[in-house]
Amino acid sequence: MENNKLYRALAIVGLVLGLAILASLWYFRLTPPEEAQKQADEALGEEKTEAEAIIDDGDGESVLEEGEGLTEETPPDEGSLPGEAGGGVGEEGGGEGAVEEEEVVEEVAPIKHFSLISSSGSFPFKPQFSLKEITVNKGDKVKISINVTSGSHNFKLDEFGVFADTPTGKVTTVEFIADKAGEFIFYCNMPGHRAAGQWGTLKVVNPLLGGGMEAPKAVVN
Repeated sequence: MENNKLYRALAIVGLVLGLAILASLWYFRLTPPEEAQKQADEALGEEKTEAEAIIDDGDGESVLEEGEGLTEETPPDEGSLPGEAGGGVGEEGGGEGAVEEEEVVEEVAPIKHFSLISSSGSFPFKPQFSLKEITVNKGDKVKISINVTSGSHNFKLDEFGVFADTPTGKVTTVEFIADKAGEFIFYCNMPGHRAAGQWGTLKVVNPLLGGGMEAPKAVVN
């Protein structure tokens, strides 16, 4: 008796499970594997076709719809240098790498200043300069201030193109660059004054030669 009840219960459970399976098959409309794969391939092909239609409009040109995420990056021009566009480094107008002009500092020649007195001397007549010898270095700027205390005189230095009238009672200054080494005679060009002894020697030495001279000594006429 009890076995019959058990068999009935199992039969009812099996019937319920069978009905559930049939209902599931009907609900999901189960299809064979080959047909399902075919449908999936067709769906993928449609998606590719739509994507190609968006990228290519049929003439081979790219079409970018407004609002879509497709962007096209433009490569830089050949030969362009970093910093040329947009006020980059090295661009004229205050960029970080703007090249500053180098400050050129000119060398100033040393100045040698001398003072001498030009006079006619005491009786008997004897014109003369108070300095008989002046020594400078090659390249020096030479200034000679001449104070005439008596008589009429001038100052002449042929090798450097120097000549000046020297009025009595005034201080006259001559300037020149001693650009050549050697011994040179400065003198008064008034008649008879040089012969009477109104002359002196300018010595221009070359410091690169240890104070030596490149030219022979001056000859006094």
